[in-house]
Amino acid sequence: MHIHFIENSGAAFSILPNLDWLFLLVAALVVGAAVWYWRQLAVEAWWMQAAVGMVVGGAVANAIDRFSQGYVVDFIQLPHWPVFNVADSGISVGMVLIVLRFLLQGRGDG
Repeated sequence: MHIHFIENSGAAFSILPNLDWLFLLVAALVVGAAVWYWRQLAVEAWWMQAAVGMVVGGAVANAIDRFSQGYVVDFIQLPHWPVFNVADSGISVGMVLIVLRFLLQGRGDG
């Protein structure tokens, strides 16, 4: 792992650069969905609550960077992987857990 400073004006993997308004809108929608889902979330397993928290926290953290600086600071470099930040990893891990929850629910295990 290396620390490599990047000013990312795009989304994940630097796609769609310079569309700050779109990314801020998506962050607002994510937070809105979490608030709307709040009561149902209280009866979910702790790991599902944590997953939603990771996604919301990552979206808010990246939105703050984007709003205040016009870009997101990415700095974690792994071999054979694009540079990312802690918020990106929270969003990614949280979304994987959420998708797993709904896949398990479809099988009757969740």
